[in-house]
Amino acid sequence: TEWFSARAPPVLSLCTELAACMGDCIRFRQSGVQVACLRFVVDVLNLGSGFLASSRAPADDVARRQLALLRTFADDVTSRCRAKGLGADALASLQRARLQSEGAILADVCDVALASAGEARAERLTADGGAWHRGGQDNWAAGLLGDAAPHAGGLA
Repeated sequence: TEWFSARAPPVLSLCTELAACMGDCIRFRQSGVQVACLRFVVDVLNLGSGFLASSRAPADDVARRQLALLRTFADDVTSRCRAKGLGADALASLQRARLQSEGAILADVCDVALASAGEARAERLTADGGAWHRGGQDNWAAGLLGDAAPHAGGLA
C-alpha cells in the first residue's frame, strides 16, 4: 500500500534495526528487537510526521481533531493553573492526565484499525472459500497480519 513501503521510513528503519538485532542468530538481542518495534509504533502514531498525521481514513481524522481539542484545552487549563500559582506537583498531575488521555485516544484508533483490518481480511478469506485453515495449519494470524491494505478504520 501507499504507506507500507519497505523502502521508506518507518518500515525501512524498522527492518534495518531488526536486522542489526538479529545478528547471525547467535547474537540475538531481545531488548533491541523490543526497542525497534516500540519505535516503529511511535513513528506510525506520531501526529507531527507519522502515518497518523497524513492518513486520509475518517477514524484517523476524528482522532487528530480530538487530540487537537484535548491539547488546546489542556494548554488553557495549564495556563490558568500557573496563573493561579498552582504548585509543580499539580501541574505535573495535569500533564500526566493529558498524556493518559492522548494515549487512550490513540489506543482507540489502534483498536478501530485492527478490528477493521481483521473484518476486511475475514471477509476476503471467507470469499476465498473460507480458508482459515489450509493444509491443516491454522492461518488465522497469518491471514490477519498479511493484510496491509488501507481501510476506513484508520491508520490507512
